[in-house]
Order: sequence, then C-alpha cells, then structure tokens
Amino acid sequence: MSQKRRQRADDQPDIPIAPMIDCVFLLLVYFMVSSSLDREEWALPVALPASAEGLSMELPEEQVLVIGVDGSVRMNDAQYDEPDCGKLPQLTQALLRFRELCAAAGGEAMITLVPAETVPHQRIIQVLDALQRSGLERVYFGQDPSAADSAW
Repeated sequence: MSQKRRQRADDQPDIPIAPMIDCVFLLLVYFMVSSSLDREEWALPVALPASAEGLSMELPEEQVLVIGVDGSVRMNDAQYDEPDCGKLPQLTQALLRFRELCAAAGGEAMITLVPAETVPHQRIIQVLDALQRSGLERVYFGQDPSAADSAW
C-alpha cells in the first residue's frame, strides 16, 4: 500500500511558483511605472479673467412688418407705400434707417414678417426684395395672433 501512495505523490506535476512570482512582480512594476500620477485636468485650478465693468447684454432690435390682406405693409402701425406699389421705396428707406440706427447703437437689426393668411405670395416676395435692398439679413416669419386663434 505504501508503494501506491508514493506513486500517486510522484505522479502529480510540480508547478514552479518562483517564475510566477517573478511575472507578477514584473507586471506590478510595469503598471506602477506606466500609470500617471498627475492630477486630473478637472482638479486643476483655473483663473478666468474678470471684467472690470458689468457686461450689458444687447438684445437684437426687432421690428414687425405686417402685410395685410389688401397688400398694405405696416411697421409700427405706420403704413408704407400703396398696396399696388411693387418696388416699395418708402418701406426700403424706412428699413435702411432702421438698420443704420441699430448699427449705430451696437445692436443687431431683426425683422419679423407677419403676412395675412390670404395675402398673395407675390406681395411677400416684394417685401422680401425690399428687405434685401435695405441690407437686412435677419428676417423671420411670424404668424398673426388673430389668425392663430381662429384656426382652433
């Protein structure tokens, strides 16, 4: 029986542990050296420049152009040109003055165009042409509040 026990003990392979410990220590040294011990960027203090005076936020100057059903064009409740006038010279001059006043004040001129629901498209194109001649670039389309209420 003792021979069988010796044979089983001799049959089990011997695992050398010293080379595994060496490999573990080499890996440990590699990861320690390759890791960065620098502070994270979010933890670095940043001194932002401060302004001596408060910033005044300039909002764009806005005017609303309303095109009526008959083709009349109104800005600030003042009618410009006749409804059948195609070039709209009075409107173009008023828009030029508006753009120049906004530029002198340091603001940005903005126009909201509110056409009536049944206005001919040709009239909208004529007003857009007048806006282009006056040099205004920020033009938005709006909706007539009374038309929005009647739609529901």
